[in-house]
Amino acid sequence: MSVLQLTILTAVNMMGSGIMKAAGHEGSELSKTKFVAFVASIYSLYACYASGFDAMTYGALVTFLGWTLYGLTSYRFDLKKAKADNEATGAAKEAA
Repeated sequence: MSVLQLTILTAVNMMGSGIMKAAGHEGSELSKTKFVAFVASIYSLYACYASGFDAMTYGALVTFLGWTLYGLTSYRFDLKKAKADNEATGAAKEAA
């Protein structure tokens, strides 16, 4: 779980400032959020280190397996494509 947390917190640090600025957040609120995300990232790195080699290896394997499975099934979650497929199926049934 620490790898996932680290990935999310890195996204907050890298993209979060742009998103927060676009939402109208400025000044101390922005710097406070980035500071908390930085501290949480340091803690997540420590948790990864403290968990040991075996836990990190198996966690990485499970994560990569999950990404692979999602890559194989992600087309099913494309709402525009699903809507077009449903409309095409309905049109084919009406024509038959």
